[in-house]
Amino acid sequence: MSVYGPRFVPLADGAQVELIYSLDTEIVENRLWFLTRQPPLDTTQLQNLADGVTTWWTSWLQPLLSSDLILELVRATDWQSPPGGATGFTVPAIVGSVSETAQSASVAIHIAFRAPFGWRFRHNGNFVPGIPNGEIDGNVYSDAIRSGLFEAYAALIDAAPSFGPFPAFRWVGVSEQLDGVLRSEGLPYRVDGPYFPSPYVSPQRRRLPRA
Repeated sequence: MSVYGPRFVPLADGAQVELIYSLDTEIVENRLWFLTRQPPLDTTQLQNLADGVTTWWTSWLQPLLSSDLILELVRATDWQSPPGGATGFTVPAIVGSVSETAQSASVAIHIAFRAPFGWRFRHNGNFVPGIPNGEIDGNVYSDAIRSGLFEAYAALIDAAPSFGPFPAFRWVGVSEQLDGVLRSEGLPYRVDGPYFPSPYVSPQRRRLPRA
């Protein structure tokens, strides 16, 4: 099956990065978007991007997440035109660093990405899985993991230019729709940092492939 799907919206000079996890036999996926700062985008840049995101993950997210969580694959795909665009990928098969049981795969912390000028676009964020049980009281996650996740995603802004020869990439959000209609081309915007729409964990059962 093509990673593009039936609703493909191209992104000029852009790449999508998938973070693919396994947890309790479930597969969980998060996506990030990047623009090359040295077009044209090529396979070497995509491989550098996949490797760079993996390094970012191990530096910032791995220390926060349960060892029950496995990062199985990081895949960077050219998102300029379908089908079968160039890819770069890393197969780290690395686990979280916290020796504590994770919340189920259907429980995650929602992190949204702040756009400039107060703009709000849907579907630009991550639902981070593998939350250690000790970081959640009832359905409220701790200030400690909130702070750690904030710092992790904020660090991605400065890290992206180093994902290859400087300046390599810019981390962006992407608007794919306007008034409910797909755009002919994705509209990228600067990410000014992460924010947390809710202090509660987000149930994700409907997002899981086998749920």
